[in-house]
Amino acid sequence: FPSSGPEVYPALGNLHLLPYGVQEGQAVFETAPGALVVEAIRERSTATFAEIELRPQGTVRSTQPSVVAATNGAPVTGGARLRVATDVPARVTIEVATNPRFRRPRRITLGITDEFGAAMATVRGLPPGTTVYWRARMRRRRQESLGPVRRFQVPPRAGSAAAVRVAIGSCAAQFGPVFDELTAAAPDVFVWQGDLNYPDTVGPFAQTVAGYAGIWRDFLANPRTAVLFERGLFAAQRDDHDYGVQDANSTNLVPWGLRPWESLVESRDFYRFSAGLAEFWVLDQRRHKTDPAAPDGPDKTLLGAEQRAWLLRTLEQSRAPFKVVCSPCTLAPLPANARDGSWAAGYTRERDLLLKHVAQSVGGRTIFVTGDTHWTMAYERDGLFEARPCPLGIPSPNDITLTQPLAAEEARALPGVAYADDERGHFALLDVHGTPGGAARLDLTLVREDGARPYTRRFEVPDPSG
Repeated sequence: FPSSGPEVYPALGNLHLLPYGVQEGQAVFETAPGALVVEAIRERSTATFAEIELRPQGTVRSTQPSVVAATNGAPVTGGARLRVATDVPARVTIEVATNPRFRRPRRITLGITDEFGAAMATVRGLPPGTTVYWRARMRRRRQESLGPVRRFQVPPRAGSAAAVRVAIGSCAAQFGPVFDELTAAAPDVFVWQGDLNYPDTVGPFAQTVAGYAGIWRDFLANPRTAVLFERGLFAAQRDDHDYGVQDANSTNLVPWGLRPWESLVESRDFYRFSAGLAEFWVLDQRRHKTDPAAPDGPDKTLLGAEQRAWLLRTLEQSRAPFKVVCSPCTLAPLPANARDGSWAAGYTRERDLLLKHVAQSVGGRTIFVTGDTHWTMAYERDGLFEARPCPLGIPSPNDITLTQPLAAEEARALPGVAYADDERGHFALLDVHGTPGGAARLDLTLVREDGARPYTRRFEVPDPSG
C-alpha cells in the first residue's frame, strides 16, 4: 500500500510512476522495455485459487469489528462530514460531544457499512468555534467496539470576523517533508484538490474497484497524514489520477475511479463551504470535462452545464468578502499542459466567461488557487489572481524538470508572474480574519517544503458588509 512505502527519495522524483503509464512515462507501455516490465509482473502474478479451505481450531465466534480509518471530512454549515471504514461489516453509530469524556453525547445512527466497509455522516447544529470530539461505535451481532476519538473545530459562522486558517495543495507522489510543514501549520481545513498519491501507480493489477477501495482505505489511515486528518477538517477533491486515468475526462472514465472514492472519501462531485469571512468552492474538472480534442467554444467545458451554472450562481449570491475558488486546473495565460487542456489552454472560452462574470456580477474579492501543473507560481494581472501551490510532493527530477527544465525560469520573465519554482514542493496557507478597523483580511502565503515562506500576498476588503 502507498502508506508502507517506498521511502521518499529526493533524487528520484516520480521515478516510481513511470512503469505504470502515468505522467510523462505513459509511453513506457508502448516500448519494448515497458512490455518486458509488464510481462515480468504478469509472470509473478499467475497464481489462481479455485478454493480456499479454512479449518478453525476451537469455537467459531463472530469477529469483533474495528476501525480501519476514522477521519474528518469537509466542513458544512455548523459542522462537518465524518468518515468511517471498518474491517468487517458492522452497524455504525457516531457519537459526538463537546467534551473528550463524551458526557451526554449526541448519537447518529448510520446503519450497516456498505460494500467497501464504509459509512459517512454529516453532523450539523454545532456551535461555531467549538472543539468537537467524535468516535464510532460499531456493533456486529453481539460484539461491540469503540473506535478512536477524533476532534475538529467547527469553523466560524459565515460573516464572522473570527480567525480561520485553510491550507490548499495538490499532487503528491511521495509523502515528503512538506507534510511536516502542513502538520506544523495546524490548518482548520486542508483542501487537497487532486492527485492524492497517484492510485493509478500502485500497479496495473490494482486497477480494479476492489483495488481502489483498498487504496483509499489505506490512504485515510496513513500515519504520515494522521494528525491532519484526525484533528483538522479534510476537504478532498479528485483530479485525473484519482479517477484512475491519466488526463481523465468524461469520455474515458473507469469504474474504479468512481464508486470507491464516493463511498470512502467524498460522495459529492463539487461543493462549497463557508469559513468566517471567506467562502470556498471545491470544483471537479474531470467528470464532466469535454474531450480535449474538441474545438474550443461555448459548449466546451471543464465543469459541465450543471456545475458551471451552480458556480456562476453561487459566486454571485455569496456575501462573503473573499471568494476562494479551488480549481484543480490553472487559469493564467501561461504554458501549462496543452495536451490535456485547462482553462489556460483549450478551454479558454469557459475561463473568459467565468472571469467576465466575476468582474461584472461578483462582489468582494475572488481569488483562484489551482493545481495539476507541477510547478508552483503566483500570478496577478488584469484582475486575475492565481496561486498554484503544486506539487505538494514530487521531488525533482520529475516530469516538469525533465521535459521543461526552464519552466519556472522562463515564467519569471513573463508579465504577471510574481513567483515561480519548479524544484520544491509547496502548499498555500490562507489566514482569514477581521481587523480592528472592521475590514476583512486574507493573507495568502506559499509555504515551501523546507519551511521557507517565499511569497505572501495580503488582500483586504474595507467594508465586508457592503
